[in-house]
Amino acid sequence: MALPTSNITTTIVKNEIGESSNSVSVLRKSPKVNYWGFSSTLRGWGRSRSLAAPYDLGDFRGYDHYWKCWSMDGIVNTSTSYEDGCRFALDLFSFPSWAVDDNTDHDFSIEVKRTNDYQHGDGMFVSTFTIFNNQYTKSFWFSPYDLDSFDGQGDLVAGSTVYIRVTHLGSDIRRWDSDENLAIESNDDEFIFPFVVPESVTVTPTVTIQATSAAGWYLTDSKGVSGNIEIKANDYTTTDATISWLIEFNTADDFSLNGCTVSGSVTTTPDGVSYGSESNFSIPGSFSLGTTIYYRARLTNLGGAGGSTSWNGVKSFVMDDLAPIE
Repeated sequence: MALPTSNITTTIVKNEIGESSNSVSVLRKSPKVNYWGFSSTLRGWGRSRSLAAPYDLGDFRGYDHYWKCWSMDGIVNTSTSYEDGCRFALDLFSFPSWAVDDNTDHDFSIEVKRTNDYQHGDGMFVSTFTIFNNQYTKSFWFSPYDLDSFDGQGDLVAGSTVYIRVTHLGSDIRRWDSDENLAIESNDDEFIFPFVVPESVTVTPTVTIQATSAAGWYLTDSKGVSGNIEIKANDYTTTDATISWLIEFNTADDFSLNGCTVSGSVTTTPDGVSYGSESNFSIPGSFSLGTTIYYRARLTNLGGAGGSTSWNGVKSFVMDDLAPIE
């Protein structure tokens, strides 16, 4: 609750901010003061920490010790996949620490450009949005394929740098201080962030093979094979993807003899930081008991973006027990 606009005393002020002194200069320069809580713009709200003498008790008329102000805290890249586009969260910072919630909305616009010379022209428009009262973050996104339609210079190349301009369009009066928190050079309410376009997502297939003794699988002295393939990616993704895989079995470690293959596909479900999926497979009894079987796996399609000709490392097992074989 704000202090009254009349009959201000040093006792009222010191009790409000938690100081012990009745000195006007001590109260005015106290680190316990919320400098954004002064209602007098004439005295320089939010800029009054270096205010020189004479110190005026009248500055505390209408002072609100619990007034909350906001500033830019930066943008965070929330995707490291080229195929997933360029996704970000714009974060805000509020102060002082003891301030109470308010009902302030903050409006922003987002642009992106291949160079940081925004003084010579605007970038590609991405979006405008509002961060509503007492919210600290808002997501925005653009595709690496979008910028070509703006400047005709082709799709963004993985590993290239672009510059994102965030412009603060407005907040309620005395609720925004663009210079308070962000440790980058800013021009009033304009902030430019460099961003390196990520490489494509890295997906690694891992395979677990298990011999089975299920009824119907024996063919004379041969045994069938069953197991699963698990697809993992350590990169963030926000979309499902269909990934196709291929496993090759052979009795020669160089896979030069006639063997057999199994294939299939999985649909990955993202969980924010990594994703994985399993798919069962089986092949009929084709190998004699006691035979060493070599196998390798590779991806043949990655979410529509093509596959890989590289095989995941060769592994082997012996067809002589029923235990899972890693």
